[in-house]
Amino acid sequence: MSSFTCKCGAMVRETEERPNTSGILLSLTSLAALEEQMARSVVAYLSTPEDQREAWLRVHFGPEYPKDLAADEVANDIISQSVNAANFSSSFRCPKCGRLAVAPAPERESWSFFAPE
Repeated sequence: MSSFTCKCGAMVRETEERPNTSGILLSLTSLAALEEQMARSVVAYLSTPEDQREAWLRVHFGPEYPKDLAADEVANDIISQSVNAANFSSSFRCPKCGRLAVAPAPERESWSFFAPE
């Protein structure tokens, strides 16, 4: 999503996003599964012997992934990769009228608008 026009006419641009105006919608069932998957992936990396971690990183992130990152940086990348692959809906709040725009997963391209009462 680079930009879309709200029902009020305001142009919402991802590059000009105000703080706390965007989010994701994820069912509790999907969230629980995502948490389990992230935990398994982080544990798999951390339990991989030091001399085999470079190969693990290549398999999970590709050959260009840096080989000299600290464990917390790798864990953060594992979590980010998992979240980005999750089947969530995007949401943005219009800074002009306060409407909530929701783009359902998986395509996240068509927007539905909900006005505050």
